[in-house]
Amino acid sequence: MKSLEWTQADVCDMPFEDCSFDCAIDKGTIDALFCSDDASLECRIKSYCQEVDRVLKSGGVWIVLSYGPPEARLEFLENDGYSQHQDMLSFVCEVISIPKSQVLLDGHSGMTSIYPYEETNYYAYICTKDPGKALEKEAMQNEAFKKKEGNAALVIKQQRQKERLDRDG
Repeated sequence: MKSLEWTQADVCDMPFEDCSFDCAIDKGTIDALFCSDDASLECRIKSYCQEVDRVLKSGGVWIVLSYGPPEARLEFLENDGYSQHQDMLSFVCEVISIPKSQVLLDGHSGMTSIYPYEETNYYAYICTKDPGKALEKEAMQNEAFKKKEGNAALVIKQQRQKERLDRDG
C-alpha cells in the first residue's frame, strides 16, 4: 500500500500529534515490556499506555492481544486509581478470553509446555477511549499546563489544537 507510512519509534515517546489515530493494535508489545528485567518496568508500561491514550482520538480503540490475564493487565490499561489526576487513562476496556487450542495444551501434538503454570487462555483487551474521560483528562492537563506556562500559552496551545482538528477532521 502506497499510502502507509512506517515509523520506528519508542512506544513510550511516540513522534505523533495528540489524537492522531482511530485505532492502535498491540500484539506483544505490552507482554514484552512485562518481561523486561528493567527496574523501571512499571514506569515504562504506564508511559506506553499514556502514549497510546495521547495519540488515539476520542472514541478510538486500542486492541491489545496478550498472554497476560486481566488481573495483571487491567490495572495498567484502565488505571482508575488515577481518576482525579492528569495521568489518568481514558480507556474503558472489555476483556475477551480466547482459549488456547486443546491440542497444544494436552501434548497430543507432540509439543509439551516448558511452563508448568502456563495460562490456558490468550486475552484480547478492547480498550475504547471514553469521550467523557478524555475531556476530563484534557481539562486537568490544561489546568496543569496553565499553571506552568501561563494563560496566554494555554490559549495558543488550544488554538493550535483547534486548527489541527479543523484540518484533520
